[in-house]
Amino acid sequence: MSSTLLSITGWTRDLQAVAAPPCATVDAWWARHLEVAGQRTRPFDLAVMAGAGADRLAWAFASGYQAAARALLPDRPSDVRIAFCATEAGGNHPRAIETSIQETPDGTVVDGQKSFVTFGPQADVLLVIGSTGIGADGRKQLRAVVVPANTPGVHIEPMPELPFVPEIPHASVRFDGAHVAAPALPGDAYTAFLKPFRTIEDIHVHGAVLGHLAGLAHRTEGPREVLARACAGITALSPLADGDPLDPRVHLGLDAALAATRELVADIGALWPGVDEDTRARWLRDQPLLRIAEGARRARTRAARATLGG
Repeated sequence: MSSTLLSITGWTRDLQAVAAPPCATVDAWWARHLEVAGQRTRPFDLAVMAGAGADRLAWAFASGYQAAARALLPDRPSDVRIAFCATEAGGNHPRAIETSIQETPDGTVVDGQKSFVTFGPQADVLLVIGSTGIGADGRKQLRAVVVPANTPGVHIEPMPELPFVPEIPHASVRFDGAHVAAPALPGDAYTAFLKPFRTIEDIHVHGAVLGHLAGLAHRTEGPREVLARACAGITALSPLADGDPLDPRVHLGLDAALAATRELVADIGALWPGVDEDTRARWLRDQPLLRIAEGARRARTRAARATLGG
């Protein structure tokens, strides 16, 4: 039996053993996520298995997002909820980032406004991208700093629910001279955090979504083809989670895996006979989540092909 088939068989076996207790609140989801995290130390495996145990797409996304953050910041404890703070009024391109990060002899001071922070109201820590000024090349110098959410000078304003996955909280966050004793994280924040996270998040969130579909297919006794295709997609994504998120070969592999995921989502109507009305309605409501950032994904793929001469 090929290694790929063995891997698919292993995911099928593992996912079939996962229950999906209903979670009505973020706190209930987080308790379930931590339960899975205690059994899975690899972020991608955590994303998949937590997705399989999610009773809705929102919680699959939530676990995928937190697993991605854990992959980006591997030294953070697994029971800490992380929110990535990059987007501002003008977007998340380096040119749009006006938040200031200034290192001082006794720590780091953050000033600025982030306009759309996923998990902002529930976060324990905020990973903030900001500028330390203009470099010799005329470009903004970006750094990242981890700011505890309860730091004086941090003001978190919950945002209205989105029309899809309304269970996921978002916030705008203002930093008014927020001071942390720790220094900024090493490295240029664009290449060390901002750009890699786009790829890391795609891998882990889609791993969680595929885990969710595999678990749903099993629990509803849906077509075996759906379960097999979901597990095949997980197997394709798994090695990418261990690759360099800036590697164009990873980007092309991810593009192929996401294309297969889109095809599976388009065919998921085969599950409907065994799915209850609430689950069906939530899935149809929440599908727009999977189309967010399609333009950025296409741009990433075009850049990868140009780099590799394809």
